[in-house]
Amino acid sequence: MIVNNSILRFSGLTRQFMELFFCVAIGLWAGLVIGFVTEYYTSNAYRFIFEIEKYWTLFLLLESKVKMGPLIK
Repeated sequence: MIVNNSILRFSGLTRQFMELFFCVAIGLWAGLVIGFVTEYYTSNAYRFIFEIEKYWTLFLLLESKVKMGPLIK
């Protein structure tokens, strides 16, 4: 194994090492993005989510009454 100018060369496997490094780096970055987005939309600290929930509940209530309207007299 030869370390030369911050490039790891192990029997000519430099390209495979860099591909592995970039795959791991992109996977970690994507995991962080998914984690932060999930935290943002599921945390109780963000009030606009409660507004969306309130309007969605109202929509579902109205939709169920429209569908059940002909059955209820």
